[in-house]
Amino acid sequence: MNLNDLHRTILKELYLSSDGLDIYTLFKRSHVGFSTFFKALISLEEEKYILSNNNKKYKLGGDAFNETGASKIAFGRATKEFRSVPKRFKAPKLKKNEFYTPSLSKLDSAVVKS
Repeated sequence: MNLNDLHRTILKELYLSSDGLDIYTLFKRSHVGFSTFFKALISLEEEKYILSNNNKKYKLGGDAFNETGASKIAFGRATKEFRSVPKRFKAPKLKKNEFYTPSLSKLDSAVVKS
């Protein structure tokens, strides 16, 4: 089965939930029309990607995981590049007990009185 964006959204929400989600919560988080959502939900249920508990709560099914327990579904998580420090700001690491002398030109003039 080829998974489209709606299928991935539903599976991602179920993956991130701790005890499954009800159909209304899944529908609200998918941001699509109900008929489109329901068709996607039924197709995921037929393919055993999700399981329903008497149509009250939906959980990820066994086919969403492989034998090792890793998820088969690629969610395309971003690497959050804004959190990484740019290379121009990285300096070599200092060893223990290595002497460090700061650059006077980069210090605040109020702190350093020449």
